[in-house]
Amino acid sequence: MASALTFALSSVRKAIFEHLADVDDDDDVGLQSLLSWVENSWTVLGILFLVVFPVVAIVLSALTAAALWWFRRRADAREAQSRVPCAACGTPTLPHALACPKCRSPLAAPRAVGVFGQPQEAAAPDLALHRFNLIARKRCPLCATRLKRRAVRQACPECSTTTFANQAEFQAYLGALQDRLPRTLLISFGLSAIPVVGVIPGVLYYRLAIVSGLRGYIPPLKGCLTRVVVRIINWVIIALQVIPFVGAFVIPLMCLSTYLIYRKALKDRATEDFAAQGAPAGA
Repeated sequence: MASALTFALSSVRKAIFEHLADVDDDDDVGLQSLLSWVENSWTVLGILFLVVFPVVAIVLSALTAAALWWFRRRADAREAQSRVPCAACGTPTLPHALACPKCRSPLAAPRAVGVFGQPQEAAAPDLALHRFNLIARKRCPLCATRLKRRAVRQACPECSTTTFANQAEFQAYLGALQDRLPRTLLISFGLSAIPVVGVIPGVLYYRLAIVSGLRGYIPPLKGCLTRVVVRIINWVIIALQVIPFVGAFVIPLMCLSTYLIYRKALKDRATEDFAAQGAPAGA
């Protein structure tokens, strides 16, 4: 294909120069010189791009990685400073934890968890729901320690609490996410009603509100394949935004399709994990 394209372009170039030579043999107008200058410039700039662009890309990637590392270190330092001593044993405990990671004494008033897993100033209004909110932010459901693995059932590195003791707890977690869906779809509809501009905040919103609690526990390989399917479907849906009135439903459709796909992927993975580890079904 590359050879055929090169041959075709060379044939076109030859025909153009032959025509110019017939019209202006001495190049009095200067078109032949101009085209030759453009060709030479493209050759020089092409070599320059091949050398400079990879270097620029590497530098930008390194700066991005350094910035992410710095923000992560800063977030970890601020999280460490926010710890409060346990009333029973004095162990430093995260303020949005349900209990101490060492003695497991419950905190008097755990704080609510933010969209990025950080503790908020307000207290958690519902402790049963707070447990699921911690899991949705990749936090231990007991001590709020950050979970690093992409697995449905995993032990906390600090207190050894398992995310889901049985399938009943996992189904209750999916139910808690399901309860968020109507509100998420409604807000997504409002953002989708804003032409073009509303797409990015709409996608970010539903991903943080509901999708992150699903894909954070899907293993990398399965998650990569699921992400490809989601992106293909989303691009098809985005193409509908140019249609009058239909565009207002683009973000809700993307939200619903993404949610259902990741939910199915997580349920399939959970079934495999519970079967492999012999977890009880629960009541």
